[in-house]
Amino acid sequence: KRIVALLYIADDIEHMGDVIEIGIIANISKLMEKDINFSTEGQQELENFLNQIIKMFRITIMAVRKEDKKAAREIIEMKSNLRHQEKDLRKAHLDRLLLGRPEAIESGTIHMDLLGEMRRVRTLCSKIAYTLLDEF
Repeated sequence: KRIVALLYIADDIEHMGDVIEIGIIANISKLMEKDINFSTEGQQELENFLNQIIKMFRITIMAVRKEDKKAAREIIEMKSNLRHQEKDLRKAHLDRLLLGRPEAIESGTIHMDLLGEMRRVRTLCSKIAYTLLDEF
């Protein structure tokens, strides 16, 4: 049972790598190639959100290495907080679009795509946390 759980965890970590490479890096490359900029607020929001996702990822890896159920519960709590924050960030971006902010219009799709890719990482981290809580 434990070995199967570890295989699921390894698969989830591999999927995170795919999300980062195919989703996040590809979108950032598109920004750079087309010389697209986020609004100041949008960039700050994305950077802050990404830092929280990175923190969640680090806690997830540590939880797996140490089979730490307390850390797994922390990840589940973070998931809920980040879900609410993502909703707020999407609304803030849409508000900028409705105001006709040129940077928001130019980067609109990429902004939303990046939030979606970060959500996928968040979901995979929480999936790993649930596996740790259920199987270890």
